[in-house]
Amino acid sequence: MADRFEQIFRTLTGHAPLRWQTRLHTRFMTGDLPPALDLPTGLGKTSVMAVWLAARIMGAKLPNRLVYVVDRRTVVDQATEEAEKLARNAAGLLAGDTLAISTLRGQHVDNRRWMEDPAAPAIIVGTVDMIGSRLLFQGYGVSTGLRPFQAGLLGADTLLVLDEAHLCPPFQALLASAAGDAALRPPVPLVPPFHLMALSATGENTANAFALADEDKRDDFVSTRLAAAKSLSFLATDGKLDEQLARSAQALAETHGGRIAIFCTSREVAQKVAARLDDKKAKRPEGAVVLLAGARRVKEREDARRGLVAAGFLTPGMDDADTPILPGPTFQVATAAGEVGIDLDADHAVMDLVAAERMIQRLGRVNRKGGGDRIAHIQVIDAAADKEQADAAARRDTCRHLLESLPPLADGGVDASPRALRALRDNPLLKASSTPAPLYPALDRPTLDAWAMTSLRTHPGRPDIAPWLRGWVQEDDPDVTLVWRRWPWEGERHRLPDDKALETFFDKARPRLVEQLEAPRSLATKVLADRAKKVDWNGNTIVVLALGDGIAKLRLDDLRDKKKRDPFFDNAPAGTLFIIHHAMGGLDAQGLLSSDADHPAPCLDDGWEEADQRVAGLRIVERVTGEPDPPTDAPGWRLVERIALTAPDQPDTERFLAIETWRDGDQESGGDPAIRRRTQELPDHLVWARKEADELAERLGLPPPYRAMLAAAAAVHDQGKARPLWQRAMGVPRGAPPLAKTTGRGANPALLKINGETYRHEFGSLLDLERDAGPLADLPDDLRELALHLVASHHGYARPWIAPVDPDPRTSLQSHRDRAAQAALRFARLQAHWGPWGLAWWEALLRAADQRVSRRLDKEGA
Repeated sequence: MADRFEQIFRTLTGHAPLRWQTRLHTRFMTGDLPPALDLPTGLGKTSVMAVWLAARIMGAKLPNRLVYVVDRRTVVDQATEEAEKLARNAAGLLAGDTLAISTLRGQHVDNRRWMEDPAAPAIIVGTVDMIGSRLLFQGYGVSTGLRPFQAGLLGADTLLVLDEAHLCPPFQALLASAAGDAALRPPVPLVPPFHLMALSATGENTANAFALADEDKRDDFVSTRLAAAKSLSFLATDGKLDEQLARSAQALAETHGGRIAIFCTSREVAQKVAARLDDKKAKRPEGAVVLLAGARRVKEREDARRGLVAAGFLTPGMDDADTPILPGPTFQVATAAGEVGIDLDADHAVMDLVAAERMIQRLGRVNRKGGGDRIAHIQVIDAAADKEQADAAARRDTCRHLLESLPPLADGGVDASPRALRALRDNPLLKASSTPAPLYPALDRPTLDAWAMTSLRTHPGRPDIAPWLRGWVQEDDPDVTLVWRRWPWEGERHRLPDDKALETFFDKARPRLVEQLEAPRSLATKVLADRAKKVDWNGNTIVVLALGDGIAKLRLDDLRDKKKRDPFFDNAPAGTLFIIHHAMGGLDAQGLLSSDADHPAPCLDDGWEEADQRVAGLRIVERVTGEPDPPTDAPGWRLVERIALTAPDQPDTERFLAIETWRDGDQESGGDPAIRRRTQELPDHLVWARKEADELAERLGLPPPYRAMLAAAAAVHDQGKARPLWQRAMGVPRGAPPLAKTTGRGANPALLKINGETYRHEFGSLLDLERDAGPLADLPDDLRELALHLVASHHGYARPWIAPVDPDPRTSLQSHRDRAAQAALRFARLQAHWGPWGLAWWEALLRAADQRVSRRLDKEGA
């Protein structure tokens, strides 16, 4: 078995496995998944993905999905690159399956490949917020209809690998509860389990952890990494911190050359250091100084990643073949964004002194590979931060004592090699010099049940999930999310459309993750206020929109007025997106907030290339009536909405705003799932859905009664679409056979409004099944109830609420209300039995089968 593992691992990764990877694989083959991995930085912790995949190829009974969580939104996602390489190299090894790769952060915004086949292997990479919010049924940036679908697939049949677990103790505690708390997962063994594996390099969170054994250290790779030579010394504080950091970095470059990393706690200090090093008088080649900081959009973070490759701090990836590598010396100036989640490798470094766990991460980014006579010189400046709290000063002082206790070296420094740092884990100063974990709430069943009621717009018992992800953190200056957009409908009048058109616009052109910039509220409001003073516009011009439950507007004069500006930003609900008029500026050439950036900010609808728009999956263009729409029967851009660009009282009505989404091959796009490239007749769709659900159940190994239940639910799930009103609303010509999917031409969804509510075909299906249970009649009572819920909820409704309206003329309003109440009670009974994640998993199976059929029929025709 060991020989076969080595062969498969070498095929997947391009190199032989280390001893620790072979030992971990042996445990995986028996289904023994350790709760934690305690490994030093630089030993390839991301290879846990390759070990998992190799074990699956060899027949191990492991979860179908591996979720890799990295806490920092940084310029590169090392885990995604590793996963994509595995997917390419695994071709032909997965017995007909392909490895789906999805990223819930960074450049590769969620392609939803991981949702297409619950029985196939998938790797999902994301941040704490993106994965955690989806696991708790509150997915950030996810429609309410999709939330149970994603929660079900994440909360069952999943191995979640939490990298740098020491950075997020609240989230680790949440995941431990999700994996092991019986109150959250009733004992129904049919639902595949959820496993947690925490990774850390700091010596914390190591209970029952898989750690290096003595035999592992005999690997040349491991021993070289552990012994990587690093000489650390302290510099006396001398003048301003930014001046001293820049001066010390320049001295290291002149003495030793190579790649110099500079780490700064403060963003302002980092920007000043970068400016000093990049001064024209230094006559450095363009790109020799790279600033790595947060508060940037994904697009600019990707630009910075390419800069780090060119400067030699990152190993080139597949997309970097044409990137020229600059001669040294080069400089990387980083805030906390460069400390974790990115495989940086510098030759030497200078940094300010911070808490112990952050120092360990920073030191791991210098001379990572070791070997030969290579030795890194690291200089630390013990300088107090502005307005430093007493406890932070005490931790910094203790951290200095901890580092000074490292073995002395002949050059006057101390030994900061990984081996020496690991020896500190038993030192009592380590805990005292590390940042204490914030307080956080325990996850309980009533709270999870409240979050799982996703079809309720509001719920008094549904708290904000942030404390469960990050803890109760005192946020005097919380982050806000900014998006720059052009006001494309304005002409020269800076005019906004009416509120209804504006809501339609942002419903169809919802800001994408790649556009969003998160920054401290004080910094964001300061820069915007500064820009407001420099813009010579009419004071009534709307310059900021707040997208929350509704759309709030801020005029230019209000942005200039602190008494109106502060409440607008401070009182906005959690999750609000602030849309900034792009001509306000505020973004410098590196994508950082700047009061001096007076040029319009390049944005998705003004300044981005089509390639960037494809990454976002959205473009907004002006068109003229009579121009052909993008074709609906081929991959590419698809028109989803038109908005007139002129006021109703003006004669020129030819121009309109076209909102188009990018659909690559069979990838799901936004909009109504009933709208497809080809029409699909309802009977055919139901037959194929039943077959797809049956095959999915077989591949998952479900027992025959449950396999029959899932197939029966799929066979009737869309019966409510046969209503004549639904057919007319979707643009089906009178007299034509009923369709399950239409192309959307001639559609008028407003026809589905009845008594102020919108008719849902799932609700109509329930009525049809009351009259004739069809294939559900042969099911036992408990499975028939589950099947009825799957029919009612397959688009995210009936959790617990679904609109009690039906155009069937033979029914009454009271009967509709009774049926909706029965659906709500059914949801409550089933969730009590299966648990929130278990019930959502069942829903995800039917929904995935339904979508697979739609994609296949799009390709092949009905």
